[in-house]
Amino acid sequence: MKTSWCLGCCFGIQYILLATGSSQIQVLGPADPVIALEGDDIILLCYLKPNVSAKDMIVEWTRTDLKTPQNTKRVHLYRDGRYANDDQLPAYMGRTSLFPEELKNGNVSLKLSTVKLTDAGSYGCLIPLLSSQVKGVTIHLTVGAVSQPMISIEGTKNNGVVLKCDSGSWYPEPEMTWLDSDGAILSDGPTEIETETDSEGRYTVRAHVTVQKTDSNRFTCRVLQHQSKHMKETKIHVPGIVACVDRIKAGLIQSVTKAIEISDVLLQKDLIKKEIHSSVSAAGNSQDQMKLLFQALDSGGSEIKSAFYSILLEHEPDLLRDLDVQFMDNHRTDLIQMVTKVKPIVDGLLQKDLIPPGVHSEVNDAGTRHEKMSLLCQALDSRGPNVKSAFYRILMELEPDLVYFLNMLAVIEPDERMNHLFKQLVFSDTLPGCTMDITPGLWVMRQQVITTRPTDLSELAHSFWQSAPVLINC
Repeated sequence: MKTSWCLGCCFGIQYILLATGSSQIQVLGPADPVIALEGDDIILLCYLKPNVSAKDMIVEWTRTDLKTPQNTKRVHLYRDGRYANDDQLPAYMGRTSLFPEELKNGNVSLKLSTVKLTDAGSYGCLIPLLSSQVKGVTIHLTVGAVSQPMISIEGTKNNGVVLKCDSGSWYPEPEMTWLDSDGAILSDGPTEIETETDSEGRYTVRAHVTVQKTDSNRFTCRVLQHQSKHMKETKIHVPGIVACVDRIKAGLIQSVTKAIEISDVLLQKDLIKKEIHSSVSAAGNSQDQMKLLFQALDSGGSEIKSAFYSILLEHEPDLLRDLDVQFMDNHRTDLIQMVTKVKPIVDGLLQKDLIPPGVHSEVNDAGTRHEKMSLLCQALDSRGPNVKSAFYRILMELEPDLVYFLNMLAVIEPDERMNHLFKQLVFSDTLPGCTMDITPGLWVMRQQVITTRPTDLSELAHSFWQSAPVLINC
C-alpha cells in the first residue's frame, strides 16, 4: 500500500501568524489540494515554524466541510500526551494517527490510512490553546479511484474489427481514448463512448471503436483522469485472436456443430462469397462443412478469423470454453513461470465478479509474480471452467505474444528438456541451469520469434533443438 507525503505539494504555503508572548508561530500546510488514490495511506502535512515542540499542546484535526446532526467534525484529537478520540467521527475510527516522535519537532501531520472516496474534503489542523484568534490551517484532500481497462473483440463492421474497452470504478470521471501503435489517437472511428455511475458515484466508461488492418495491428485503450493525472492503459494485438483460431483449428473441425449458421452470419457480413456459403451448406456433415469454411478463413486473413471467433463466442460458447480450459490445464506450469501481468489479470477477474475480493488481495499481496500466479491458479481450479475461460481470454488480451507462443508450440512434441529451453529462450534473458547467458546464435533465434511472429514455429524450433547442445554451454 502506498503512502503519500504532501511535502511536494507545498509550492504555495498558506500560513497563519500566531502570537505566543514575544514570538510568532507559523502553522504551515499545503495550499494546493492533496491528491490520493482510494486505498492509499496518505499524510496531511501540518507543522509549526519555528520548530517548537507540540508534545504538550492540544492538536485537533477536523472535517471543516461536514454538516453532521450533532455538528461532530472531529477526525483526530491529541491531548495530555495521548490520543483522545472518544467523539471521533465513526468513519475515521482506527484509521488516523499522528507521529509521536515528530511532535517534539513541531510536526503535527495526520496519517490517514486506507483512504476512501468519502474522505475527500477540507481538513482543519488546529492548535486551539494558542493565543491567536486564528488557530489553524485548512488542507484540501481530493480522492480518486482507478482500474485497469479491459479490451475485448466484439466482431466486425464495415470490413473492420470492432474492439470494446471497459473500465470501471473510476473517480472523478475519466476520459477514454483509443490509440494506434504509434500513440496517435485513432481518427478512423467511429468511436462510441458510454459513461455510467454506480451507487457510490464511481464511474464506468466504455468505448467501442472499429479498426482497420494496420502494419502492426496493435491498439491501445487509455483511460485518463485529468484532475489527478492518473492514467491506465491496456494494449491488444488483434492477430492474437488469429493465433487462437489457428491453434484450435483441428478441434473446431471435429467439434463445431453449427457451421451452416456461422457461414450464414459471415455471408451477411460480406466476409465470405456466396459460392463458399453454398459449398458449406451442401457438404454432407459438420466436419466437411468446417473444412470448407476453414479454407475461406485461411485465405481471408485476420479480419475474417477475428469475426469467426466472435461468432463462435455467440453460437458455441461452451465449446470455446472447453478449449480455453484445456489450454489452461495443459500450460499451467508455463503460465505460472511466464505470465507477467498478474495484477491487471486479477483486477479484470474482480471487475467481472469472477473472484472474491479476498482472493484478489491474497494474490496481489504475494511476493514474486510466480507466487502470485501459483495462488491464482489454485483459485481458478476451485471456481470452475467459466472462470478459467475468462482468465484465458483476459490473458489473450493482455499478453497476446505469450498466448501465441504457447498456442503454436502446442502442436510440436519435442524433447521435454529442449522444449523447456526453447520457452526460456523466448521469455527469459538467461537459461536456468546453464553456466552461460544465451549466446549470440540463440539471440538471433529469439529475435526471429519475437519480431517476425512466424505462423509455424516447427522449423525454427527444430533448428533450435539441433543447435542447442552447441549454442548453450550447460
